[in-house]
Amino acid sequence: MPRQRGGSAVSGRPARSGLLVLESGLSTGKRGSVPYSVTKTDDGYQVVDRETGKVYSRHTTKENAERQRRLLEGVRHGWKPTGKKPDGG
Repeated sequence: MPRQRGGSAVSGRPARSGLLVLESGLSTGKRGSVPYSVTKTDDGYQVVDRETGKVYSRHTTKENAERQRRLLEGVRHGWKPTGKKPDGG
């Protein structure tokens, strides 16, 4: 059996020792939980996919972590980044 990286061998979930999970957004009960979460670590914040345990950014500021979370949620819902600013006209 291969060893799992960074998680518990029993539950298959990532280890969360010493992390404070900050829920981003409110749950309306229709979708369940928020798919991405911003967690505070000793030296900054990180963005974690709650379903897979994948970490998308580490050692960042809270503002940048929230921006990353919003970007990932947008991509998940079908938004395609083009690099262009929205036309406000």
